[in-house]
Formats: sequence, C-alpha cells, structure tokens
Amino acid sequence: MPPLAPGGGEHRAWQTFGDGLLALSMAVHLWVSPFAKVEESFNLQAVHDLLVRRWDLGNYDHLEFPGVVPRTFIGASAVAFVAWPLHFVRGLLGLPLFHSQLASRAALGVLFWAAFRKFRAGVASRLGGDVGACLGVVTAVQFHLPFYATRTLPNTLALVVLLLAYAQWFDGRDSGNFLLGSGGGEKNGGGSSDLNGGEKPEPEGSKPERKGRREAHQDSKNEENNGGYACIAFMTAAAVVFRCDVLVLAAPAGLSMLLTRRVTFLRGVAVGLAALSASLAATVCLDSVMWRRPLWPEGEVFFFNAVENKSSAWGTLPAHWYFTSALPRALLATALLLPASLAPLGQPLGGQPRGKPGGAPAGSSPRRAGSWLDVTVLPWLAPALGSVALYSALPHKELRFVFPALPLINAAAAHGLAKLLSFASSSSSPSSSSSSSSASPNSPNSHGANSARPVLLRGLAGLLALGALGASLGAAALLAH
Repeated sequence: MPPLAPGGGEHRAWQTFGDGLLALSMAVHLWVSPFAKVEESFNLQAVHDLLVRRWDLGNYDHLEFPGVVPRTFIGASAVAFVAWPLHFVRGLLGLPLFHSQLASRAALGVLFWAAFRKFRAGVASRLGGDVGACLGVVTAVQFHLPFYATRTLPNTLALVVLLLAYAQWFDGRDSGNFLLGSGGGEKNGGGSSDLNGGEKPEPEGSKPERKGRREAHQDSKNEENNGGYACIAFMTAAAVVFRCDVLVLAAPAGLSMLLTRRVTFLRGVAVGLAALSASLAATVCLDSVMWRRPLWPEGEVFFFNAVENKSSAWGTLPAHWYFTSALPRALLATALLLPASLAPLGQPLGGQPRGKPGGAPAGSSPRRAGSWLDVTVLPWLAPALGSVALYSALPHKELRFVFPALPLINAAAAHGLAKLLSFASSSSSPSSSSSSSSASPNSPNSHGANSARPVLLRGLAGLLALGALGASLGAAALLAH
C-alpha cells in the first residue's frame, strides 16, 4: 500500500488533514472577501432580519424589496439558528453589526463543512480511505467550492443537502453522527481495503461461516439500498425547497441507482413522493407566513425559468459553455486527474495485477470494462456529467448552476489522485521481478530493460499528481486575488 494509506489509523489522519485543509481554504476566502454579491442578498438579509428584527415580521426587508422571484426562508432560518450564539456574543461585546454578517457566513460554512465530512466518509467507505483523504485535498485546492461554501446562495444551501444525499449514495448506511459521520469513514472500523474499496479476501471457512458471511452480505446490501432511498429523499428535498434545477441531476442519478440495483423503481417513486410531500408542506407553511400569501417559492422559480424562460433576459451562452469554460474553471488542474480515475493503473504494465504471487490481487481488483477502462467511479461520474449536458440545453448559464455536479466529479478526481499516488509510491512491480528472474543468465541487460519503464512511469505519475494539485492551488490563488 502507498504511504498515504497503509491502514485505518493513517487513513483517518490523512482524512482529517484533508478536512482541515478545506476548512482553512474556506476561512481564507471568507476573510479576504467578506462582502456579499447581489445573488446572496435575499438569504443574507433574511438572516439579518431573523437575528435582529425577530418577530417584527412587518418590517422584514423582503416585503419592501421582494426581488424577481421569491425564495424560501428555510435555509436562512437554519443559518440564523447556527449563527445566533456568535451574534449574541457580538452584541455583548458591542461590536459592529458587520461581524454578525461574518458570523452568518461562517455558520453556513460550518453546515457545508459538516455535510462535506459526511460525504467524504461515504466516499471513503466505498472507494477506500486513501480516496477519502484525497477528496478533501482536491476540493481545497480549487477556487469555486471553497469560495462559495460560505456565501448565502440558494445553490450553496441546496448543495449542503445534496452532500448528505451523495454521502448516502456512496455509503449506503448510517455511520455514526448524522452530520459529521464516522471518524474514519471506512467500513468495518477502518479495515484494510484496496484503492477501489474492495476488502482483502478472507480465508475459506466452514459452511456455517460461509452462510454467516452470505447473510452479512445480504444485510449490507439491504443497508446500501436504504442509502439509495435516503439519497432520493435528500435530492427531492433539495429540489422542492432550494433549487428546482436539482431535478436535472436527480434524473440521471436515479437512472444510475436503478441500473446498479441500489433502488427499485416503485419504492424509489414512493420515497420520492413522500419526501416531496413533506418538503412541500414545510416550505409552503413557513414561506406562506413569511411572504404573507399562499406560496411555494421554488414552484414560482420553476415557472419563471423553465416555463416562461425569462431567465434568458439575464444573458445567454452557447451550449458548449459549461464544458469549455465553466467546468475547466471550476476544476482547474484537478481536471487532469479524471483520466487517471478511468485508467487501469491498478494493473502494472507487465499484464499481471499487483498483489499476491501468481498474479492474484491483494484485494478486489478494479472494476474494468476489458483491460483498458476502470469503471469504478462511472455510477457517479456519468450522472454528474450527464446533468451538465442536460443543463446545457438552457440558454441562460452560470457556473453556480452546475455546483451539484462538482462534488461527484471531485470524487472521481480524488480516485484518480489516489491511484496515481499509489502507482508512484509502489515498489517494483511483480511483473518486472518475475520477468527478470525468468530471463536468461546470458542476458545481463534484461533486468534494467524491464525495470526502467515502470520506474519512469511511476515518477511521471507522481509528477502528474503533485503537479495537478500545485497548479490548481496556484490558479485558485490567482482567481482569489
């Protein structure tokens, strides 16, 4: 195993490092850019009114300045609840009210970070602790997600809920605290696993033992299915309450879960309808009171954007813009890690997988379509890219509209980074050793010829991994400046 992730304990340490790096990146962006943009104004002003005006609903700002479309108070209420202790301390210290604005944005950042940790734990349990560790680093060296994680956009509020949905999609089981997840995020208490989440094979046991393992596997499968349904519920809530365009991702995500047998169609529809009913009741009840008329905010937003297509008045962009401009700017150099996530790097050039002698892998071998493609991350990467393609049909485009796809794409990039680091730090491959041992004694150059290529490729893999992170961090610094 690579130095990054030789065991559960070091997995947890590196995952904590990645979480801390992301928190630091978010804090730096909040500190150097404390002021708000116009898209954030409704939720930020709503948080202010909830903290300052409280029950004086008649003097709330949105009644005088309603904006183009109404927005829900559910997200602002959650942020105000988390920010209230800091707002109270600010009042005791006599500090300017601007510090409550910083506290409110920091509170949203805490919610985002907690949901991200849950998501990271799910990725680690499915793909391996090393991938979970890389996920925090990949996200932290980008610009847009750390920058917008503390900004009171409806997109950011929706993303907090979606991160919980993705955690269930990857993990498929409730692991510890609902928001913070388990400490390590790995199955069986951080046991050993290969890069693709496969656990090391156990020795054959007696029939009762094998039966017990089959029953345990069935229980695990049931837990995974429950996770798929929880994912549907969270996605539905995010679409109904915060951003109706989450449906653009929910459709390919649901198809992926059906094809991978994470959910069944009828039960998935039933869960979605139940979540829709509960979410709709919550937003209509609260927002009808706050807006002083019967109201479903996202219903009006959907009608405004999708039916009347009035969003085009704010500008249009070509169909390819998300793929040629938005995603490259959002991913920066970490986009270079995506091909590695699909490349069969778990198998060295000699043609035998790394692992036990005789070519038997040390853990579950990477899932491949033939020997040229590792499809491990496709159940999540394909829906993410598919949603961006679907969104490209709408003429009005903004980078924040594809925020829901970014964590899934980052998970694939983290998978690629972990594979590159594993490949770069591995010792000489078994294939080269076996080739050199079977070479003729009269061929003195056989060992050097067989070992030179793997060593060179391992160096290039490490250079690509570290170069992508460094280049992304530098580009993010320039964008922040």
